[in-house]
Amino acid sequence: MALVIRNGPGRTRERHGVVDESDGKTPLTNFASTKTGNLTVRHPLLELRLTPTTGLGLFAKCDVKRGSRLLSEAPLLLIPSSGPTTYQDLQQQLEKASPAEREALYGLQHDPELLSRNQVRQVRNYAVTIRKFAKDKDGLKSFVQTQAKAMAIFETNATKLVNKSGSAVFPLYSRINHSCTPNVYANYNPSLRTHTVHAIRDIEAGEEILTTYIDSSQFFAGRDEDLKKYGFECACAFCQSHEPSLLGPTTSDATKRDLRRAKINVVKRSLYAFEGEHARADGICAPRSPSEALDRAQDLIKLLREEGLLGMDLAQAYRWASKYSLQFGVLEKARDYAQKEAEVELCCLGPETDYMGGSGNAASWLKHVQATAEKDKVKLRACEKRMAKEVKRMEKKAEKKAKKR
Repeated sequence: MALVIRNGPGRTRERHGVVDESDGKTPLTNFASTKTGNLTVRHPLLELRLTPTTGLGLFAKCDVKRGSRLLSEAPLLLIPSSGPTTYQDLQQQLEKASPAEREALYGLQHDPELLSRNQVRQVRNYAVTIRKFAKDKDGLKSFVQTQAKAMAIFETNATKLVNKSGSAVFPLYSRINHSCTPNVYANYNPSLRTHTVHAIRDIEAGEEILTTYIDSSQFFAGRDEDLKKYGFECACAFCQSHEPSLLGPTTSDATKRDLRRAKINVVKRSLYAFEGEHARADGICAPRSPSEALDRAQDLIKLLREEGLLGMDLAQAYRWASKYSLQFGVLEKARDYAQKEAEVELCCLGPETDYMGGSGNAASWLKHVQATAEKDKVKLRACEKRMAKEVKRMEKKAEKKAKKR
């Protein structure tokens, strides 16, 4: 399969004890050449190298522990718009950027095919509007090419921010390639105003740092279709082991894993439907009770762990299992699942999760579960006292009857 080299994460991806390996003060990047996009990385754990199939990529210089914070990057360019990015949006931010920031932006990889004709037309119309190139056709052509490149770079590398509050480009994160079984979890943290990347499992020295651009809990065809929208076909180890030419049933490990991924997707959608977050359509049968929902959440946890999908999908599965255990009255299990959710969330996001609000973060949910369990204990103790009093009353009554006899 033809592979289009791509280094950007695509357009629409949406506690204490964390090892933070990036101090947030040392400059992490220095672009040596904007023509070739060469990049010198100054980082205690990461280095930039060429990969066999996907161009440049970030690699671990030494062993990295699960939960380590690899990156905490401020945006190179941020467009605070919830809708499609227009050239006017981009131009406003480019005018505010420093020469070094523009140089860094132009050093990133890009896929020109991601640009629509309308976006190119916007660049040309802007150039005509400012009348800077009224008598300079070559200058106009050069300007349009340069600005269209900037637009293509942004479209290729931009990451959606929390709650669709905008899109931003992060220079070092843009060098992390895709895998359908990633070893890091990336997330924009509004509290820090940085994009963080955490190791979700132990990573060995020399291993490539890999994130996911899509929902990886899909069958091969679904993943392949989603990635084609971003201009490339997946070359990760999992997808390369797939055998799409086989028409009949097969016992290959890749096909078994694909079936597990498809099941993960179905179970997730059914639980979202049970929560009322997704429409009950497309043949998805939602659970009929908290008990049935708990069984599915536990199945989902098992499937995700078997597939090595250890990001926030796993944290969500633990939350569901905790919630339904609580509704079903199994308090010990509810607390255990809440603790596991908190551990996964800490590993993926770090301790700064106040922005999630309410019981949105795992720490708040864990407190809620613990408080509920404590209230239940108080009720149980009160009930035991009432029962003890009732037993004493019955005993005294029995004694009085015995004396009368």
